[in-house]
Amino acid sequence: MDFTYHQDFYRYDPLTDTWAPVSDFGGEGRVKAVAFVVDSIAYAGTGSNSGVMLNDFWKYDVEGNAWTLVSSLANIDPMQGAAVTVVDDIAYLIGGRGNAGIFFEDIHEFDPSLGETWTVRKTIPGLALESGAAFTLDHQVYFGYGGNASNLQKFDPETNAVSDFGSLPGLESVDRGPVAFAIDSATAYFGLGYTSVIANQPASYRNQFWKLEVVGTSAVPSVQRPAFAKITPVAPGSYKVVGEDTAPYSVAIHSISGVPVTLLPSVMAQTTFEVAAPTGIYVFTVRNSAGETYSELTFHAR
Repeated sequence: MDFTYHQDFYRYDPLTDTWAPVSDFGGEGRVKAVAFVVDSIAYAGTGSNSGVMLNDFWKYDVEGNAWTLVSSLANIDPMQGAAVTVVDDIAYLIGGRGNAGIFFEDIHEFDPSLGETWTVRKTIPGLALESGAAFTLDHQVYFGYGGNASNLQKFDPETNAVSDFGSLPGLESVDRGPVAFAIDSATAYFGLGYTSVIANQPASYRNQFWKLEVVGTSAVPSVQRPAFAKITPVAPGSYKVVGEDTAPYSVAIHSISGVPVTLLPSVMAQTTFEVAAPTGIYVFTVRNSAGETYSELTFHAR
């Protein structure tokens, strides 16, 4: 099969809702590369071309509309499929896969104030992350869903600690190609992706997106869909029903496996209620006075 590896780049203007071409990427065309912005400078690099792994990085000059090779950033092994995100103008490159199918187990850090070079910040034994995704919320790094990683993990750059954040229902079998992005310091989106083609079986693609919001010191994901009322987290362990009914709602909470946790038979809109269940993923079901029900999967943090 003949593949074409493209080098074209485009700029999006949200004011006019239009795309316009800029100078082509300076390196050779590639797939499974990474790109990020640090201190208002765009960088792109790694990836593979015709099965050859790459480790070159280039930066883009907006005013000059030109790409420049940043050779000092190439102090990492050739790789494809790493995940990358930025916290406080420091980039974190996570995982990736190199030659001979080797999974890398490191979180690399790029701090331009210390020079244009990568340093290993954290090693995670057993990390098998390729073609996953990463995002930043409230100065924390979240990453996962790629290679053998079918969940999200959280990395705290301040303490250098890694912890398991959990799985997002509906994405359990995703092992390639999800996307993630944050729209501000407190809201991010994660979704899409597919399962690999195995033994000539067709890939299974996902169309779900999760919205993750910071509540207090916890990131709480909830699936987005139309509803007559919604359960909204207001603090770790506390929620309220957002709706227009003046009659009380009932709220039933089940574990992800369907085991009943609690029933709140009378909850008024905008009234805060507490859930004492352990941290985990639960199904919250709201019923209004007309008998309509709405269910939502929620990551409950205590």
